[in-house]
Amino acid sequence: MKEEYNWLFHEHSVSEEMLEECIEQADLNLWSDCEATFGALMSMLKKHMAMEEEVLFPAYERHTDLPRNPVEALRSDHDQLVQLFCDIDEVLKTRDSEHLVDAIKPVVVAMNHHHDKEENFFLPMAGHLLLPYRDSIIEEMKNFDPSTASRQWPI
Repeated sequence: MKEEYNWLFHEHSVSEEMLEECIEQADLNLWSDCEATFGALMSMLKKHMAMEEEVLFPAYERHTDLPRNPVEALRSDHDQLVQLFCDIDEVLKTRDSEHLVDAIKPVVVAMNHHHDKEENFFLPMAGHLLLPYRDSIIEEMKNFDPSTASRQWPI
């Protein structure tokens, strides 16, 4: 793929690494560290998902005549991930490392599946189709205030 179409790509592996860090901290009974790492992950993901849902997905829907199925599927993935992260938040309160590992496993699977859809299908396609609007979309992303997001997380 031409590099000019890669402008939408972002690093998803950071969130996966942070989940692994949570597991390691829990195994060492470093619960305050684990909670801090999880809190940082939640802040990052809330902003990331909100930017996709409030800026990127609407731009795709506004500027293309293609089916909405990809965006609907990605939004559905976000719904599932939010619920799974809420489950982790509840398990984290128990300070049971085995239970935490069991709660994180489905999140890792769901995130990998979601990231594959974004990185291998949606982002290359959207990057190509939205190229004429790149500068304005990048500016909108840069100025995005996650506190204005319509999705409200229960955690």
